[in-house]
Amino acid sequence: MSTVVSQGVPSLSPERQEELVSLVNALRESLTSESVQSLVRLGTQLGELADVATRPGMASLVEELSETGPALERLLGLLRELEANGGMRRLEELLTLVKAMADALTSESVTGLLSRLLPWLELLDRLGDSALVRKLPAFLDALDQWVAEPPSPQERGGLLRLVRAAREPEIQDVLTAGLHLARRMAPVLRAG
Repeated sequence: MSTVVSQGVPSLSPERQEELVSLVNALRESLTSESVQSLVRLGTQLGELADVATRPGMASLVEELSETGPALERLLGLLRELEANGGMRRLEELLTLVKAMADALTSESVTGLLSRLLPWLELLDRLGDSALVRKLPAFLDALDQWVAEPPSPQERGGLLRLVRAAREPEIQDVLTAGLHLARRMAPVLRAG
C-alpha cells in the first residue's frame, strides 16, 4: 500500500480507497435508527458516569470501596451461600409475609386490636403493682421446698396432731390469711 502526500494530506491507493468506501457503506447500512438511539443513550450514560466520577469526594469513595473489598467479598459469599441453600427463598417468603401483614393492618384493624389488648395491658399493669406479685417469689420458694421435702409419715397424724399444729404461730398466720382471702373472694364468686 502506497500513500502519496500532496499538500500535507495523504492520498490513498485506489485499492485502499475502495476498502474505505466499502467500510463506510457497510457502517452506514448497519446504522439503523434504533442503533443510533442506542449509541446516543450509551454516550449519554457514559457522560453521566463521567460527571459522577469527577464529583468532589468520589476519589475517597472509590478508595473506601477498595479498602472494604474483602468485607464486600465476604458479604457476596454469604449471599451466594444463602442463594445456594435456599435461605434467600425463605427470606423472600418471610419478607412477603411481613409485607402482607403490613398491608393488612389498616387503622381500623389496629384500633380493634388495641381495644382488645387494652384491658389485658391494664390487668398486667395492676399485677405489676400488686403486693401478691412482689411476694410471689417467696411463695414459689415455699412450694418448691414443700415439693422437695414432703411431710413424713411421723408428721401425719390424726385430729390431735391437727389441733397441736393449729396452735403454732406460723400455721395460725396461714389459716388467718386463708380465711381473710375466703371472706374477700366470696362476694366475687357470688357475683359470677
